[in-house]
Amino acid sequence: MQRAVNESLNSARAADALVSRVATWLPAESWAVVGRDVRNMTFVIAERGLVASAEMAARAVGNWVIEHSRVYSVASLRAAGPAVVDGPDVAAIAFPLVCRGQTVAALVGMDGQAAPEAPRCSATMLRVLRNVFEPAAYAL
Repeated sequence: MQRAVNESLNSARAADALVSRVATWLPAESWAVVGRDVRNMTFVIAERGLVASAEMAARAVGNWVIEHSRVYSVASLRAAGPAVVDGPDVAAIAFPLVCRGQTVAALVGMDGQAAPEAPRCSATMLRVLRNVFEPAAYAL
């Protein structure tokens, strides 16, 4: 992962490398790296499988993760509460991308349908993922 995200100084390429790798490791219909621009507006830096109708939901989830610096997980974005209003009926999980103690972006995964329960990762898995994602956060 570190080599893939450090091959370029271009943050979009680093984000693209991240979603390409994550899409092979973790099962989800779509993955996106969501960041903020200089006006503090969210935007999709890179994505795999994200349909246009789900982009606003991915950006809303990414914004929530950037604001709260916490993992976000929900069985259905339609019933997600404050992070997404009127979202699609799909399961989602999102991870903060942290650089020097600050969340600089979010990695958002969404399935094509709702799930019986919210996706979960063990504390050990979250620590491993945080370490794996860290080089990408620095590259962004």
